[in-house]
Amino acid sequence: MLKTKEAIILVGGLGTRLSAVVNDRPKPMADFNGRPFLSFLLDYLQKSGVERVILSAGYKADYIKCHLGLIETNIMLTIVEENEPLGTGGAVKNALAQVQSESFFVLNGDSFCQCDLDLMEHHHQMSNAQITMLLTQVEDASAFGTVSLNGQGQLTAFEEKSPVKRQGLVNSGVYLFEKPITASFPRDNQFSLEHDFFPKVLSKTVGFTVNSPLYDIGTPASYRNACLKLG
Repeated sequence: MLKTKEAIILVGGLGTRLSAVVNDRPKPMADFNGRPFLSFLLDYLQKSGVERVILSAGYKADYIKCHLGLIETNIMLTIVEENEPLGTGGAVKNALAQVQSESFFVLNGDSFCQCDLDLMEHHHQMSNAQITMLLTQVEDASAFGTVSLNGQGQLTAFEEKSPVKRQGLVNSGVYLFEKPITASFPRDNQFSLEHDFFPKVLSKTVGFTVNSPLYDIGTPASYRNACLKLG
């Protein structure tokens, strides 16, 4: 049974690349086979055993607040709004005051990779890690950048996106944090987890690798693919 009962979902991105499809709402509220994509993520978390979710909002946060009541869920929801774009790291930092537990999940609000969170949590605990990152293998890692691991499953490097099409292990946008590691966040309130934080805490971060496709709704093509495959 899942012991980690809280999660932060990052729902504040601008969604510039998806504007041709969705221009009146943030990406996580994009129509996903008749309901918001956020509703799909909340169902997944609820079935996994998560009981409380903090939505870290920014771009068009009012839209989320106005439409949240239409999402059917038993999860307790709290919205934290940023006054300016803070990046993925700043968005987590901005939501920390609402986190009540010593461990919590963080999810990107515009992607999904199927994972048994119980198993991820067990791996996290057995590894004595401060952060566990969900990883998956993709045929073309050029759009993501890749991650390297050592023999113990510890992260050793982040590699930037490459124009060369090749297989690779990629960050799937789901993390399990121990709250004390957030004391290592940069002083600046605006920063990226991927570029400004994770590379500095590699020795405290392990990967949990699954054999599941990574779906995102960041572009019109990937959005249509996610609707088709996950519908």
